[in-house]
Amino acid sequence: MPSLFKSWNEYMSAFCRVGGIIEAAPTCMSQQMASPSIAFIIEPDGQVEVVGSMDRFTARAYVNAGCFFPQ
Repeated sequence: MPSLFKSWNEYMSAFCRVGGIIEAAPTCMSQQMASPSIAFIIEPDGQVEVVGSMDRFTARAYVNAGCFFPQ
């Protein structure tokens, strides 16, 4: 989201300082394709816990407009 950070280095500095979310998205997104998502936590000791799943719909690229729960 370029409107939040001036550069990649500024983003990485903030991410390393406060943590954040890494989101992968297929490069072939289209109007017909849904956006299923799974939220999980990776603890510092490596434990992984699934928090939930949903199907998202967006207002514009990478801007979440809402979610359908549960999936």
